Amino acid sequence: MSKSKYERITRYLEQFHRETFGKWVRVTAEGTDENTYSRPYFKYDDDVEEFINDMHEINAVDFDYVKNIEKIEDKAVEDLTEDELIAKLTLFVRGEKFCEGMLSVALRDGTIQKILERLKRF
Repeated sequence: MSKSKYERITRYLEQFHRETFGKWVRVTAEGTDENTYSRPYFKYDDDVEEFINDMHEINAVDFDYVKNIEKIEDKAVEDLTEDELIAKLTLFVRGEKFCEGMLSVALRDGTIQKILERLKRF
């Protein structure tokens, strides 16, 4: 069987079978009042950061994912086409910009793993 064109990202499948993918970090500054609010952020493990970089390196992103996701929001991962799988993957990675921890949730519930498993076929 020939190699998948997505091998660079599907190779993370084995690593992504775990419970945590990073941690929430609270920013504190020296000399500030302890009651000062600072917005926490999600710090991903190195392999997750590498996965995101590899997605971009092989151009496994959908620049029209917002429009394309609307068409497939109710479809099961098993029923998605190659382009739809990339749109769904892009949703979770880009969604991180608007909702920190979104990618972590998709990794923990197995959605990313299902997408990667399907991408091995292409």
